[in-house]
Amino acid sequence: MIFDLQGRKLVFATEAHDGIDLISKGLHERFIINKERFVAKVSEKKSQFITFR
Repeated sequence: MIFDLQGRKLVFATEAHDGIDLISKGLHERFIINKERFVAKVSEKKSQFITFR
């Protein structure tokens, strides 16, 4: 379940059960990204790494 939404940040409430009892609960954060921009930056870093080696 989405617990909170702050711009591009999503916070999910999570729970784990062992079939009898609740054994854990917490929050999990994820961010919405621009895929094309991310891939472009990773490609640039990859080319810098290859040149550096």
